[in-house]
Amino acid sequence: MAVLKDARREKFVQNLIKGMSQRQAYLDVYPASKKWKPESVDTKASHLAQEVEVKARFDELKAASADDAILTRKQRMVILSQLADDAVQQGKTRIQAIDVLNKMDGEYVKKIEATVSAPVKETAAAVAAILNE
Repeated sequence: MAVLKDARREKFVQNLIKGMSQRQAYLDVYPASKKWKPESVDTKASHLAQEVEVKARFDELKAASADDAILTRKQRMVILSQLADDAVQQGKTRIQAIDVLNKMDGEYVKKIEATVSAPVKETAAAVAAILNE
């Protein structure tokens, strides 16, 4: 969904995404409502927030901001690398950071490659024997 055509509605949604309450967002967008009773502002703000296009835009922006908040694999690895490399950190913290990095890189995984030309039962028995080593 694109930006709402009504600039006030768009700003209302943006204010909600920033963490304002519905009342605060409404008062910011409709300054004349500052003269109203708080209950009236709340009612209008609630109705506006429930309008289909406003709600859809809010949900879209909320999902986008959640995606932006998630660290990428590379970002996580950089943070862990900094912890592991930081001499100020306690040894346990550094070791844990290295351990997690190793897990992310698959360092602890035993990789087995095989070309199978025997019957399935024989192959399964051979694989089981390798895994039991």
